[in-house]
Amino acid sequence: MLFLISIGISDEKDMSLRALEVAKSCDYLFFERYTSKIITNCKKLKNIIGKEIIELKREDLEEGSEKIIKLAKDKNVGILIPGDALVATTHIALAIEAKKNGIDVKTIHGSSIFTAISSTGLQLYKFGRAVTLPKFKAESIKEIVDENKNRGLHTLLLIDPEISIRDALERICKEEIVKEDEKIVIYSNYKGDEIILYGFPKELANSNLLKDENQYSIIIPGKLHFMEEEALLLFSNKNI
Repeated sequence: MLFLISIGISDEKDMSLRALEVAKSCDYLFFERYTSKIITNCKKLKNIIGKEIIELKREDLEEGSEKIIKLAKDKNVGILIPGDALVATTHIALAIEAKKNGIDVKTIHGSSIFTAISSTGLQLYKFGRAVTLPKFKAESIKEIVDENKNRGLHTLLLIDPEISIRDALERICKEEIVKEDEKIVIYSNYKGDEIILYGFPKELANSNLLKDENQYSIIIPGKLHFMEEEALLLFSNKNI
């Protein structure tokens, strides 16, 4: 059986009791971290689970998934995944492959950026299509953001883990995804401590709260309800 086990958005302390219980029952445990800058590692996970854990590289899941599938035919195999296990398409693809091979798949869900951003005060039902800022320029990002804006919807912009937040801020202005005089939101959750910044891109880039080791997301607001605007002003960190 294949278990997709969510670790949560911050670190190993975000794992649910159910996630811990399932992880402890697995014959083999793997950990992938290339989809997120989660602040944990195999050693910390082993300390709370009590089992040996093998770290997976990108190619292990995207190109070498048959090894995991083969193991899961006779044993209970768990993959520890940052955030929620089924947010990344990589893990959905693995689940599909397992099902095709007659292997049962069980997902243990956890906290995710898609729900954590509610801490900004922006209403979740007012978000449009989310998009990822990759290492290369993608014209489709501006198109998606513009489409969401035209509908009055917010855009969640996920950032490739290899891109720093300051580089991301520079790029979204340079590629005209946002205007320099347009307010945006930055969100991060580091070891349970949330950072919420609201302001202009260049202003936010100079914030002393931005740390390279953190995983950040950018929200490009659509039409703000007065309550959303009030929440942003109250919930955002003042000392930037």
